[in-house]
Amino acid sequence: MNKFGNRSDCLSDLGSSGESVSVMETKTYSGSFSGVPTKISVNTVSVERGMSWISAVNVAMEHSADDDGFYLSKLVDHHLISGPLTLQLCSG
Repeated sequence: MNKFGNRSDCLSDLGSSGESVSVMETKTYSGSFSGVPTKISVNTVSVERGMSWISAVNVAMEHSADDDGFYLSKLVDHHLISGPLTLQLCSG
């Protein structure tokens, strides 16, 4: 896989692990290869890993341990700060 900034140039099985995949843009190129008409489509996709904000808030409301909640990460990735939901799990 070649990475260019925040972009990847690869063939992949996105969505096979439960990610939400949306096609953002499709570019189609027509040409000829060895005299045979050829069409190539390049798809730009968006992949969401994790859960939606509403789902995370609903899960957080179901838990009430002292350390449960959202924490801001000190790591910045592509100018974004993540706020992961952290829950204390107890085995019974």
